Amino acid sequence: MISSRILSLCFFLLLFVSACSKTMVVLVPDPDGAVGKVTVTPKIGSSHLLEKPMESINTYPVSILSRGSDIITMESLPESLKETLRNEPEYLSQFIFYFQSGSVELNEESLGKVSLAVQKIEAKKSCDVVSIGHSDSVGDEEYNVRLSSQRAEVVKSMLVAAGVAAECIETISYGESDPLVKSGDNVDESVNRRVELEIR
Repeated sequence: MISSRILSLCFFLLLFVSACSKTMVVLVPDPDGAVGKVTVTPKIGSSHLLEKPMESINTYPVSILSRGSDIITMESLPESLKETLRNEPEYLSQFIFYFQSGSVELNEESLGKVSLAVQKIEAKKSCDVVSIGHSDSVGDEEYNVRLSSQRAEVVKSMLVAAGVAAECIETISYGESDPLVKSGDNVDESVNRRVELEIR
């Protein structure tokens, strides 16, 4: 999935008669709660590691940086940062389902992902779901396009059986043309036998 977003806001403060630049860095978690890390290194002063949700630091003046970071709330973000968040593209959720060789049967681990995908669709209230079928390079191109189409339809059917509206799910087939792991012809590569489910 996607690493945490670092939002940087630049604005200006008047200090006596001269202008000085001030930058705030905020570590904003992804919509699924994942949080990355970022090291802020100012021109003057020591570096500081941000690794907690909504941890922020001002890089000017040095006296502000030296006292470390603060945890802020979404509500207390400066209006320019709020606007940046509002204009972000919609977060894409993705699940990958893997299949047995030459088959439309999901492997055991992937069976457990169906309910998680349904929960995510319901949480996002999404009616924009794409089931994208793929295959390894065993067999000819026409066979693999057909097989990956069947795999995409299998995942769609499982979602529909779990309560997702059929009209909200589009299916696409790429056959062997878009592998996760590149290989020669007629190679039985398990990670290429998959369906990528995108929830928008």
